Amino acid sequence: MHIPFAIAKNTLPGLRQIFDTTPSRPEMLSFREYATMGEEAREDFDEVRLFWLASGMRVNTFVQRQADSDLTRIMRENRLAYSGRGGLILSGPPLHGKTEVALNLARRVERRRANAVPDYRDHGEVPVVLVDAPSNGSGKALMSAICRFFHPDIPVPSSWATPRVFDAAIEQMRQARTQVLIIDEAHLLASRRSGDHGDPTDMIKEIQNQSPATVVLVGVNLLDADVFGTPRGRQVIDRCDRIELAPATNSTANASAEWKALVTAFDRALPLCDHIPGSLTANSTNLLQATEGYLGKLAKLVRRLVTVIIDEPERTDERVTPERLADVLTRTAQSTGGDTPVSAHAIRKAIKEAA
Repeated sequence: MHIPFAIAKNTLPGLRQIFDTTPSRPEMLSFREYATMGEEAREDFDEVRLFWLASGMRVNTFVQRQADSDLTRIMRENRLAYSGRGGLILSGPPLHGKTEVALNLARRVERRRANAVPDYRDHGEVPVVLVDAPSNGSGKALMSAICRFFHPDIPVPSSWATPRVFDAAIEQMRQARTQVLIIDEAHLLASRRSGDHGDPTDMIKEIQNQSPATVVLVGVNLLDADVFGTPRGRQVIDRCDRIELAPATNSTANASAEWKALVTAFDRALPLCDHIPGSLTANSTNLLQATEGYLGKLAKLVRRLVTVIIDEPERTDERVTPERLADVLTRTAQSTGGDTPVSAHAIRKAIKEAA
């Protein structure tokens, strides 16, 4: 299988690469079958497993389901609105999977369009535009990012005034029949009280007024971001439904059950030979402690666990043993400057109690 090098997601070629090269889950072999393969075949199989783990595995979280439902409803409402269209905000701390939620939203919008009009791309349609907010970005910089999404190799002339860049970006989205505009890292935008480069919140508000595209704002603690704390920013925020992502806790039975279900989903998906789910699920409380309840940290830990096991040159199995899990937790804690969170003894005890 050819595994492509990733292109930036904030360009049309890059976003379509994400849509078009999402791998399927590899066939799971017994370790005996794996061991009888030739060295080159094993290396290819390992690469396919790791590629799927990084780019293909999907965990359907409660937040993802809520975001899907909210965006579908907002898009339906916006089709009937002449101006002041609503949007969606995905806000929360770093390492909590906001961008992954946004990319999954983009996939679903694209898939729905493909189901309705299979040759939509031949007609020049681009259902989803995804841009990263420029650091300390002005309104002009934001609209230039939209233009570059469509034509990454054609720079926006610096001589163009802000209104002209805005008109060019809006026209491109109109011609492409864009349904959703995702602005990631939106907390990096900067409020502009003067100058001719425009306040980004004014640009977003005008997009909501003049474009049929539904705006999705993604970023770190957006409701507290300076750019949205101004009266102009509040106008944008007040038009949007809000989803606040927060670290998981075990403060209630429901919260503990939700986190355990998330760990179980990862446990069942591990692309390891002869893997029998159970070890991760039994240690959901230990993993909550180790990851501080952050989805991004959990996903990174799972990827590292699989990679470490696959990279063992003399292994005779790929089981998730207490020792292997404890080793990965220790390595992860050391690489992030944290304390060693959980011992093999504690992991073994949790598995025994679960059994």
